[in-house]
Amino acid sequence: MSGLNAIGRLERERPRATRERARIVQIIPGTGWVGRFRDGEGEASADLVGWALMEYVDDRSGEERFVVGLIADGQRLRRADAVETFLRYEYVGERVG
Repeated sequence: MSGLNAIGRLERERPRATRERARIVQIIPGTGWVGRFRDGEGEASADLVGWALMEYVDDRSGEERFVVGLIADGQRLRRADAVETFLRYEYVGERVG
């Protein structure tokens, strides 16, 4: 998980109100996928622990479901897209060994 801790400590997360209203419906493994993040002049990556099907309910727009990648941040899971430096998800294939 190259660069994850530095990214997590140095960058702000997106507003909490949006994240708190969404709930996890289901989680599946994220084997072979990474989250890519800005890291100074380059990029860093963090292995995805899994994919989460999220559900957001809003009084005006109703129910919305979407999928996000989850990364490990110490002893907790964190939405990769909640890190301000998040760029994209990338499939790197399953690693052997």
